[in-house]
Amino acid sequence: MPAAFVSGKEYKGTQSFDGKWAGTGFYPEETLPYFDFYFKGKQTEHTGYMPNEKLFLTLTTNSPELKVLDVARRNLDSETMGAIMNCCLGNTQLTELNIARNVSFWNEQPDNFGDALAAVLAEPTSNISKVDIKNNDIHEDSIGKLMKALETNTKLTWLDMSDNFSRGQGAAIGAMLKANKTLTYLNLNCNQLHDEDALLVLEGIDANTTLMYFSAYNNGAVAAATRKRLRGFNKL
Repeated sequence: MPAAFVSGKEYKGTQSFDGKWAGTGFYPEETLPYFDFYFKGKQTEHTGYMPNEKLFLTLTTNSPELKVLDVARRNLDSETMGAIMNCCLGNTQLTELNIARNVSFWNEQPDNFGDALAAVLAEPTSNISKVDIKNNDIHEDSIGKLMKALETNTKLTWLDMSDNFSRGQGAAIGAMLKANKTLTYLNLNCNQLHDEDALLVLEGIDANTTLMYFSAYNNGAVAAATRKRLRGFNKL
């Protein structure tokens, strides 16, 4: 058994398994066939994984072999993440997107990723019920598009969008919460929702009838009563 073997499912970097380079970090074994490892300077801008043809082909052909798309912590830029999301358009097999902690590693990124994700979640044929997009530096315009998509989305029940930029989008988030009838879990921690935005979000919370978990810590609100309410609730 290789030294890199961890808990039966993961492999650590600087090791290989069956000829496949595992990279610099812990990644689920089942994700490894969908990525190739590259070295900074020789092949790409940074050392790490990049999605390969198998990932794009599996997504675009609606293959049932991929139910959970896990590209978390791969240090992928917005263009690459946007390309992956575009391949999810029309896919009815995916039920979960674990796509956290990618774009935040880069500076001055466009919103290819957030815009493409919004388009995916706007599709009525989507069967995605869980999305983790924390720590991706998704900006205001894309957040607005995501919220608009979720106003009519009837499949998503779990959303972690902590550590993104939702400033100025309190009205859009509030409108989504008033319209959406399926979301049960929402994490809005660290989204730069100051007092005015926070109050609009809380209006949506008051009108919502399905949320069982809500958290919005560390958003910059000044009013003590607002900060207290942003601590949220857990009825799960």
